[in-house]
Amino acid sequence: MEKAILFLRPFWDADTTAQQLKIIYRITRRYGKLIAIRNSAEQTVLRLTGNEAHQISHNTFFGKLYSFINPPLNLELIAATDDTWQEHAIEQIHKVDVVIVHLAPRKGPNFQDFPKLQPNPALMKDLDFAHDPVYETGTGQGLLRELDYCKQVNALDKVIVLIPISFYPRVQEALAALEKTKVGQWFRHSQSGFLGLTPKLSALDQALAVLSEVRFVIPYRMFGGPMFNYHLHQALISCLVPLQRLHDWTPLSQTTVGIPSDPVALPPDGRLKRIRFTRIQSLTKIPAGEIVELSLDEVKTINSDVEQEPLQCPSCGRGAKYMFWYQYGLEPNLSLRIGAFMRCQYCGHDDYV
Repeated sequence: MEKAILFLRPFWDADTTAQQLKIIYRITRRYGKLIAIRNSAEQTVLRLTGNEAHQISHNTFFGKLYSFINPPLNLELIAATDDTWQEHAIEQIHKVDVVIVHLAPRKGPNFQDFPKLQPNPALMKDLDFAHDPVYETGTGQGLLRELDYCKQVNALDKVIVLIPISFYPRVQEALAALEKTKVGQWFRHSQSGFLGLTPKLSALDQALAVLSEVRFVIPYRMFGGPMFNYHLHQALISCLVPLQRLHDWTPLSQTTVGIPSDPVALPPDGRLKRIRFTRIQSLTKIPAGEIVELSLDEVKTINSDVEQEPLQCPSCGRGAKYMFWYQYGLEPNLSLRIGAFMRCQYCGHDDYV
């Protein structure tokens, strides 16, 4: 059975990503079919092995000769929109034998282009989260979601991560911060106030912690250079050859997408959760325990003061679109005495109204 390899990449620059797709295709075509989510802007520059429309199909001999010299593409480019790419990525992560993830920076190629990840140097009399900066590593947020999906479906053993060596110190900086505290922050308390000991990373950047669990991490100097090609070949062989010889491959657990009609078991603890308004694949930080999602109108029914207050996270200042409202239990209770919780999907902060 033909093997399938998924390439997940950023779409910062169509010319660059099209060239990178060509390189990955040339490396992987001997191992199986390459699958990638298509960036429509790449189409004008994406030419992998020539134009198949020029095949001399009317002549059997020359048609076969052309197919031998210029074989059909063993490549699938999936057309996706902003609303569907997550579903496509999840579906393919389940199906394929290897996932190649290219973690490239969003702005500039170098570690020095980003502010240093450091704790808030200001001494706080109270834990004033709103004035504590939230740092982003500069990695594509879509790629971080996809890494998180790989962890959710127990697929990290088939993941190969490519990182520019100039960006690698930035990733190591984030991993060092996450090593101290997986979620939240550490503070030192004194009579003068609270001093931050660790920086606050965004909820999605916390997904970088899975790099310690993926099959391979390959830092590279030149995308498609000799050492890049050698290390990726070796990683692909290691990922694919054992699967060809052994028959103990266990199907991955499924990840639910969309808005399910019934409560479903979800991360981080596998407990039942009733998601009523938000597509599951859009959630970054799902609370633990049995919960039910509330709408903003339901929250206003519980506490009318919410309507008078600015709808922003008290920790990072992000607006209403990052707020996930919920209660414990699987049925909403709109009585005033119960209240509601909010979890920010950007920084992971929990609040209560």
